[in-house]
Amino acid sequence: LILYIDKREYVVEFKIYNGPKYFRAGKTQLAYYANRLGLKTAEYVVFMPEGTRLRPELVNEEPETVDGVHLSVWFVPYDEEKDF
Repeated sequence: LILYIDKREYVVEFKIYNGPKYFRAGKTQLAYYANRLGLKTAEYVVFMPEGTRLRPELVNEEPETVDGVHLSVWFVPYDEEKDF
């Protein structure tokens, strides 16, 4: 998603968590999009099913620089039965 707010451009990627491999691939994809737009920052919003067990060394909300793009990561918990 590309947003234009106060004459500034932002890129945000939304994903449903499907495991560490896909989590990492989403970061790489987002960095690619940001680089194509000439942006140095991007937001990565990941919807996490409640009860998901994470390996913090592989999946966390720590900011990270991928291919020269600073990524902020946000987890949004949800209940698959109640929320959908």
